[in-house]
Amino acid sequence: MFAIYNSIVYIIVWLLLTPWQWLQIIFRYSTFENWLQFRGISSFPAKQARHRVVCHAVSVGEIAALEPLVKGLTESGRDIEIVVTVGNKDGRASAERLRKRYTEILQVGFLPWDRYGAMVAWLQRVQPDLVVVMETELWPSLFMACKNLGISLYIANGRIYPADMGRYIFARRFFGQVLGCAAWIGVQDEHERERFIRIGAAPAVVHIVGNMKYDVPLPFGAITDKRLLQLENAGMLIVAGSTHSPEEQWIVESFQQLRKTYPSIRLVLAPRHVTRSDSIATMAEKEGMCVIRWSMGKIPSLEWDVLVLDEMGWLPAVYKHAAIAIIGGSFMNHGGHNILEPAAQGCAVVIGPHMQHFQTIAEDFNQANAILWIAHHEDLDAALMRMIGDEAFLCQLQDNARKFIQSRQGVADQYVKAIKDRLLGVSVDLSLLSDTAERLIIPMVHE
Repeated sequence: MFAIYNSIVYIIVWLLLTPWQWLQIIFRYSTFENWLQFRGISSFPAKQARHRVVCHAVSVGEIAALEPLVKGLTESGRDIEIVVTVGNKDGRASAERLRKRYTEILQVGFLPWDRYGAMVAWLQRVQPDLVVVMETELWPSLFMACKNLGISLYIANGRIYPADMGRYIFARRFFGQVLGCAAWIGVQDEHERERFIRIGAAPAVVHIVGNMKYDVPLPFGAITDKRLLQLENAGMLIVAGSTHSPEEQWIVESFQQLRKTYPSIRLVLAPRHVTRSDSIATMAEKEGMCVIRWSMGKIPSLEWDVLVLDEMGWLPAVYKHAAIAIIGGSFMNHGGHNILEPAAQGCAVVIGPHMQHFQTIAEDFNQANAILWIAHHEDLDAALMRMIGDEAFLCQLQDNARKFIQSRQGVADQYVKAIKDRLLGVSVDLSLLSDTAERLIIPMVHE
């Protein structure tokens, strides 16, 4: 089956991806350097440290989860250098910002298209001692190449989207072969462990460790930017983060109703894809809102209603200045986005019905009374009115969220230990699970 897969990928690369990439280069949406990286023929400096680790995280959310792992590895006192690979432009931009904070990150680039020959050649150039892939990045040629070259491969923060289970189970025999290349699979909870085993992973290599996103460091470095300082004087802020169409329309309509009672509140719209910023700003203006953009470089103290966050990378820092966060992708059926960043920053979080991509996290927060989970976007008016009108309720949500996150932190240390043990040739002692991991296991046993 692997030969069939590789042949299909080869056809897709040369008949679809290559022409598309060259069109992007011609119209300056991409570069020749990107093309070389996708083909797996980019160069790498000679290894300077004792150990080299490749970490692959496809996009912004996975890069956020990767940061505590990078932080732990670089603070371990070991001679380690890191190569970070990504799958798209947003991920690369986030990885470049991460590189500025950690000098041990040697290089950032795109993971090659998943052709076996190209992947083998690329790994031989990189010369890693260990490859770590984040969450659901199951690339068969990468996995096979690591196995055949004798490179240890780990899956960290492992998860399988429930909606994808049907496809994985259909090809269980193939993915069992692919997952058999992984030396160690660390997953977020018991549900994820069961999913990995169902699609073919050997139970002996799949271990419940926890979700590293609880350990994501709070934003730093850019927080002295004058726009963030100006937000401190903007009054009560509601931030709608990682939104998708038509959520912005629904949120603006709810915001208009809210302002009839609370005219001083303000709204920040942060679309998941900043290329939609123009249409969002136009929509809000048609609704009678005074709209400004983050890219203006300054935030006036008066005379604005809606701020469109039209630059990537600022949302976590903006959350710090918000009282309430609305999670995009949860009101239309996209599966939701990460609630941990706003909750950790002290926001009271409201989510819609569609949180299947973060189902376990949302359920855990809900059980801890740390979020407000509503059934439909038409309920958003009443939910926001309750949060703003009842200060005790708002503060309780904020406080519960902070305490719950603190109770789940420490997971990244277990992933760091597993990687260090492999690099040092020590077998991973799985009995030394953190208290966090034990809390994740015990409730599942009694369900």
